[in-house]
Amino acid sequence: MYRFDDCLKLNRRIPEDPYLLPNAEIEQKVASDPLPIPTLDFNFIHAHPDGKQGPPEVTRKFKDFVGKRFYFARDLKLHQQLLSTLETIINNAGGEVVKSLQSANVVLCNWRQCDEYVQGSRKGMDVGNLTWLYWMIAKGQWASPLKMLLHYPRDKNGVPGMENMVSVSCRRKVEC
Repeated sequence: MYRFDDCLKLNRRIPEDPYLLPNAEIEQKVASDPLPIPTLDFNFIHAHPDGKQGPPEVTRKFKDFVGKRFYFARDLKLHQQLLSTLETIINNAGGEVVKSLQSANVVLCNWRQCDEYVQGSRKGMDVGNLTWLYWMIAKGQWASPLKMLLHYPRDKNGVPGMENMVSVSCRRKVEC
């Protein structure tokens, strides 16, 4: 969980070694200790052949969340650390995280059966899941959650008539 949060904060994939269990180095650190930042050799990167320029800036430059007020539904059960990281990213992109559904215009939830989904969709709010939020953060742009099925909250009961269907990735002899 810590590595994922740190990757989000830094806007890049970071090495997993300090996070590997059972004796994760990161868990032995104090919160005030600096994060280990790997040294990189830029001599062989084609964009910086002279090796003098450092890595690209980690701040996000998109502002597509301006006017968007995000509400995180209770069914997400987010850890406070992840919620804080996402709030910082949303604020930097011009949006805002709100504590009440009434003041939101964007709802993030897991399931279509949660109360927040029902209320948000009836009010015409944008309703999506965390995958949708992560996709927008990675792409640096706003998109409707209705464009991709994976960005919309899931139905706990599945799709009627599809109960006995098998995923394409599960067709191998290995049981899913």
